[in-house]
Amino acid sequence: MMTKDAAQPAGSAGERSFSLSLTQALLTADKPLLEKLLQTTDTHAIETTVGDLPPPLALSLLEFICANVIKVPNQLYGREGWINTLLRHNCAFFSQNMRGRAALLKLNKHIKQRLSANQALLRLKGKVDTVVYLSSLAYRKRQREAIERKNASEPLITYDD
Repeated sequence: MMTKDAAQPAGSAGERSFSLSLTQALLTADKPLLEKLLQTTDTHAIETTVGDLPPPLALSLLEFICANVIKVPNQLYGREGWINTLLRHNCAFFSQNMRGRAALLKLNKHIKQRLSANQALLRLKGKVDTVVYLSSLAYRKRQREAIERKNASEPLITYDD
């Protein structure tokens, strides 16, 4: 089990790098530590950390991220910075490596599925918005007609004897 200090970034105070902790977590398949480190959104720390990783470990990290993003699709947005940085630093290695290409194809397929689902959700949202709008128009029309009927049933002039 890692201590709390081991999950802290290595390096000087000005340079935040999680590469030592991330390397250890990848080599030992420490999923809780990997998840904790991947929650980082600091772009400088991500950039420095990924830059310090050797390409085979970067590939292991990409495979881990892909597997988790497929299991828990909402993680895609939180892992976007990591994925972009991994691709920027290691695209040549990934494209020349069989496992790298497989991971990229899997990630690409998942992203396409998410995008197609978003398009279906947008169409559904449009339909729901239309129904809500039309129902509010019908409701206002019924209110107006009810007020008109109420006013029409009252006599305009009354005679008192």
